[in-house]
Amino acid sequence: MTVKDLSAYLADDALYVPVDGTTYRIPSPDALTGLKLMSIYQLSENVEITEEAAKALASESRDLPQLVLGDGLDELVAGGVSWVKIQRITRYALLFFTLGEEVADHAMTAGSLSGEAPAPSPKRRATGASRAGATTTQRRGSTAGTTSRKKPGPAR
Repeated sequence: MTVKDLSAYLADDALYVPVDGTTYRIPSPDALTGLKLMSIYQLSENVEITEEAAKALASESRDLPQLVLGDGLDELVAGGVSWVKIQRITRYALLFFTLGEEVADHAMTAGSLSGEAPAPSPKRRATGASRAGATTTQRRGSTAGTTSRKKPGPAR
């Protein structure tokens, strides 16, 4: 049996957030709150959760920022942090505590935490004039393992 010393890795699992010159500590949630947060995340992603988790969420009396930020919410409010910043910190912390720092960082840089719409792709930015001379090519599905070509379905 191998024993792995994780004490350095587990030393401080809190999230530290600098806001307007002050660094706020968002404590890692306890195990039961962490399980509720994971269920909330799964619900937001339309992933099936257990009946027990759904009951636990239904009985939860705290709102999402209180659940995610814990005592850190009181500090943010006392520090005069704006509601929009608290919302964004809550979104980041939810991902940080449920899926990890890398996922939370990716969501932040992709703009999905700030409520911004993703930047349109170059194809969608093209104007009608620049698309006027373009032709479309219909993609064909794989025919591997078939002996005859399928007729195209109705246009959608």
